[in-house]
Amino acid sequence: MIQVNFKTIEGRKLINEVFGQQIRINNNMTITSLHGEDENLTASFVFTCNYEPNFGFIRLEGEITFDETKENVQLTVKEWKESKGRHISDKVVEKVHNLILSNCFIEAAVISKELKLPPPFPIPYIQQKKEEVKKQEIEEVDRYIR
Repeated sequence: MIQVNFKTIEGRKLINEVFGQQIRINNNMTITSLHGEDENLTASFVFTCNYEPNFGFIRLEGEITFDETKENVQLTVKEWKESKGRHISDKVVEKVHNLILSNCFIEAAVISKELKLPPPFPIPYIQQKKEEVKKQEIEEVDRYIR
């Protein structure tokens, strides 16, 4: 079970049009608290996308709860408390970060579209290898010659 609960969703476009300026998008995620009960671990977080220079921002604040073994929940919460909120075991931190990122990037992409901001992550493009393109061009030329 994975449950995401957004508590604050904020987005703002500060400049309407930017001509000739390159926009940098800096994404940041912070885990603000961690607690667990039985086999459920809950992490509170803040996720931000800053569009620079001073173009706009998206800020998501919330909690994500997911299943984990009872032993890992106890160990992770203990480690979090002992480090005063500065450390989580390597086994769990990867899972927490990936769950937060995957859920927040989807939400931020929707918000960026509504605000007419670039998406907060690169959109994948399909690109043929140069050899394939040349082979296609040769085949097309051959078809016209025949």
